[in-house]
Amino acid sequence: MKRVRIKVPLHITGFWKPVYTRDPLTTGSLGAGLNIDSYLVADVMKSSRSTLFLNDREINIPTVERVFKYLEGPVIIKAYTNAILGAGYGLSAALALAASIGVTIVYGMKINLEKAASIAHIAEVEEATGLGDVIAMYYGGFEIRIKPGPPGVGEIIKIPYDPSIRIITLILGKYDTPSMLKRYGIKQYIMAENCLKQLLSYPDLQYFLELSRTFTKTFFNYNEVEKIIDPIKKYLIGYYLKKRVLVIAVEKEQINDIIEYLTHKKIRYIVSSISSNGISLEEYPLN
Repeated sequence: MKRVRIKVPLHITGFWKPVYTRDPLTTGSLGAGLNIDSYLVADVMKSSRSTLFLNDREINIPTVERVFKYLEGPVIIKAYTNAILGAGYGLSAALALAASIGVTIVYGMKINLEKAASIAHIAEVEEATGLGDVIAMYYGGFEIRIKPGPPGVGEIIKIPYDPSIRIITLILGKYDTPSMLKRYGIKQYIMAENCLKQLLSYPDLQYFLELSRTFTKTFFNYNEVEKIIDPIKKYLIGYYLKKRVLVIAVEKEQINDIIEYLTHKKIRYIVSSISSNGISLEEYPLN
């Protein structure tokens, strides 16, 4: 018997254009986002019934339960992360990916990893918890999603970036994905299309941050954000708000000043870099 450890980068999209079809495999989103190296780390092993623990607490997530239903091999998953569910890190997608790939590996199923990841994507689409996170996390990096769907169906482009740049994410609360998707209208659709064209013509991190801020201002209230950002704005390359995660990009040399400020303000934060890689796997024998 074996155990597999799966590391999944968290993904914070900046702008997105939903694409809905009758088939969940061709449903997804176009847009762009950042994968960060504050990973979800999940250990998966066979069990008598499927159970999910997140940070040592047993939880039930409908998206993961759907993965368990599609892949009939009971496992126990022990997952750990510094992020929280419902904030904007794509955590349900990360857990679904860990489940689908973990079950596939520990039971030696005759499907490749892309096929396994597609199960997580289908579960996300059917539960309305995400559209483009699975493919983004699978490949990692600073990505532009140019064709909707899971790995093997959808397509992404990875954009070069300065690896010394740090991404600080501030956790400001929770905001559920179904509510966000319901608010998506023609205004956001047209804006997302324009953002995508502009970023493809000038693929640059700072420009992405500007486009993402403009787009997300049509969804989320920036009043609190501007109050937080104002004293440190001079240190920032850029920023945007996804649901209740505030994403700020800074030069490595400015990190200490910003951390000192956030600590003084008692704001919860995570310091990361952009994860150049997607999911990673390690197999261990059970003792």
